[in-house]
Amino acid sequence: MIIKREESIKSITEMLTRFVIDLSLLNGAGLYDINTTSEHFFIKILDITYGLSLKNLNIEKSNFPAIDLGDSNKKVCFQVTSETSTDKLRSTISKFKKYQLDNDYDHLIFLIISHTKTGNPSDKDIKVEVKNFKVLAKDISNLTDDENIYKIENYLKGNVRYSNITENYSILPERKEMSPIEIDVTNLIKDIDLRRDDQFKPYLIYDLGNISVLLSKLTYNQREVLFYTIANSSFSNVNRFEDRNSIIIYWEELKQAIPNVHEIIQVLESKGLLHINRDYTPYDSYNSVVVVEPYFIGKLDLNIFAMLKDTFGSDETKLKDILINCNFSNL
Repeated sequence: MIIKREESIKSITEMLTRFVIDLSLLNGAGLYDINTTSEHFFIKILDITYGLSLKNLNIEKSNFPAIDLGDSNKKVCFQVTSETSTDKLRSTISKFKKYQLDNDYDHLIFLIISHTKTGNPSDKDIKVEVKNFKVLAKDISNLTDDENIYKIENYLKGNVRYSNITENYSILPERKEMSPIEIDVTNLIKDIDLRRDDQFKPYLIYDLGNISVLLSKLTYNQREVLFYTIANSSFSNVNRFEDRNSIIIYWEELKQAIPNVHEIIQVLESKGLLHINRDYTPYDSYNSVVVVEPYFIGKLDLNIFAMLKDTFGSDETKLKDILINCNFSNL
């Protein structure tokens, strides 16, 4: 039963992450209807998680001021928003008090539809909390009754429908169908030239097999981001010489290249396919910067992604085929 609980929590976290990605892309395309429907969508999740009986206040009164959901018996209310600025949150608190909603509610919670960190404004008259999706996922995982976790998971599975815009959104060419193949590492071993083929080959096959399984479980967009991160990375140079077992790409560069990449990077990090290093100091520099470090270390105790970059770095077509189409026949 412990395994089932952990699998359900993981499933819930992934669905909430995908919801954030969908929302960002739809808003970027000028489609904002999902913002309004999100208010009603979260009622059941919040009710189960926090033991409430929320009502959609915008249904009871169109354009209800300051807040969206409320439980008048427990005096708890929510504003569901994608706005993250502290000024915006403070403005809502002021409007909340202007309309004397503090007569009915003494606990205001901002549910931020994002994983982004936000400010946490306070007020002397009411309790104010800010919860983003990371906090919500953690609160769900802390529920003591497993049945409540399963209820939330089933609710999300029954109500989350990924949008076409997310499925079609791509930084790269159209998807190719994947087919199972046997992994042959002859050419890779020859290119790497480690001079220990007999000992090296079974471990490399084992590690690449594990990578192929992990890649097949990612969404197409997640594989695209992983490919882009590896293809456009450079070898680490915290010391005087390049470290051929470590590759990095600057976070600012990645954000500029791929809009809304943050949530996907978080998913890839949670699956152990990369690491966000917030304290990387390049050689001959005294200033630290944030970098993303793709890595996969298996039985070989070598970073397989750095190995692929070193071997096929000048041939992005091969890297695409391996990392996006899960086609290892080019090896």
